[in-house]
Amino acid sequence: MIQTLDALVNPFKGRQDFANPDEIQKSKPIPLNKKVERAYQKYNKLELEGLVGVNPRVYAKDTFTEIQNQGAEMLTPSQIELLLHKMINEAKLKRVEDRLTGFYLSYLIQLSYNLGHNNFNLTTGKTAIKSILYEIAGTKEKPLNVRVLGDVFECGIGSKYVDAQIDGMAGGYLGELSENSSFNVNGSVLSFCGMSAQFSNFVISGNTGIDLGIDSKKCKYTVEGKILSIGSFPPGPPKDCTFMTHSQATYDFLKQNVKGKTNKVILLK
Repeated sequence: MIQTLDALVNPFKGRQDFANPDEIQKSKPIPLNKKVERAYQKYNKLELEGLVGVNPRVYAKDTFTEIQNQGAEMLTPSQIELLLHKMINEAKLKRVEDRLTGFYLSYLIQLSYNLGHNNFNLTTGKTAIKSILYEIAGTKEKPLNVRVLGDVFECGIGSKYVDAQIDGMAGGYLGELSENSSFNVNGSVLSFCGMSAQFSNFVISGNTGIDLGIDSKKCKYTVEGKILSIGSFPPGPPKDCTFMTHSQATYDFLKQNVKGKTNKVILLK
């Protein structure tokens, strides 16, 4: 069972206009305040474990422990957005695109949500930050809302009651192990989308890679582009899932490739 980040952080208990990610330039000055600057300094002190040979769950746990030991800054959604801008503009690309960045942002988002904030806006541009929204959790009554402008990778793993709008490409493992969450992608998604998810909803305007919906249960997938394959190899195919599309070609593919009597394929009008 996934232990959400909500259980790890300090448990204190209007949508805005969004900038175009292409408008963010390295030379653009980033307005800061002391809390954002402190959060950035703490981010730079976190140990970078890298991607090769490191178990992501162990890496996440180690990072969350480091953040707790440092004492996390309590930021508003706008301050978190400013922090992300500063990371992209000033930190080394290797650090920005490491899972560490996604873990750190996820922790701060969860803490901010627990303090009563919501409606987070993150502009990633073309950095494809990994592990954003890692194990974060809202509630049924108050889903945690996030809009991402730009590309992501491994987004929303283990999330619960999260409503994410992604205007960009979503790399592999989108919404893996998620529960009762929604991912609306204005773009394409790579492989293993929805892997082992439950009761989650995926709306994808573009294409998907291999093994869509693998091992997922009671999920909904709406895909308008091409699908390379439906999940089948161990741990197993989707069960009790609904696959939908407006495209006749995609519908024909789904009818031929979605197996199991409990799964449904619907051509939308």
